[in-house]
Amino acid sequence: MAALLCFKCRRPLAAGSPYCSTCGTSYSSQEEDPEAIRTERQFLLERALEIADIENPSFSGFTEDDLAWRAERRPTLPLGRPVDYEMEALERDELAERLDVPDAWERGMAALLLAEYDEPETVFALLRHLGDGDADVRCCLLWALGQAANPLTLAPLLEFARIERDKVVLGQLAATLFRIVRRAGHS
Repeated sequence: MAALLCFKCRRPLAAGSPYCSTCGTSYSSQEEDPEAIRTERQFLLERALEIADIENPSFSGFTEDDLAWRAERRPTLPLGRPVDYEMEALERDELAERLDVPDAWERGMAALLLAEYDEPETVFALLRHLGDGDADVRCCLLWALGQAANPLTLAPLLEFARIERDKVVLGQLAATLFRIVRRAGHS
């Protein structure tokens, strides 16, 4: 299991210590809003704004209208197959299980349908599958995460931005970050 990193200096934290031994950032649960949480929140919002910044389109290359449209528009299903109305009748847990099936179309369809749920379990299930080998499925996962617009997803999405290489997926990622930042009131 990987060590937890300090939000401020990004160095590993000593197990059980309420402070980062490198930069001294407090992680004490006794504080109402520890400096580390404020620092991390600010860092994540600034990084997400940078990625989705329409003035500096080096990441996505899209205008604000394009990003807003992409954030709202449901992606085309993987492999171009039609909607499976039987899948739409499945419960959240059954849909989450479909994220692990071999068929890319079925995984993508499950991700799109999971966008209707914004519970933490669903959001974490979507995040866990961002490493999917199919770019279409990753786009569907990102779109579903954008519909939840949960600011807690910023950290993993920003980490995902470092490793993703597919331009279409990066465009969907920029739109997802744009939506999250807008919903957080930082438009």
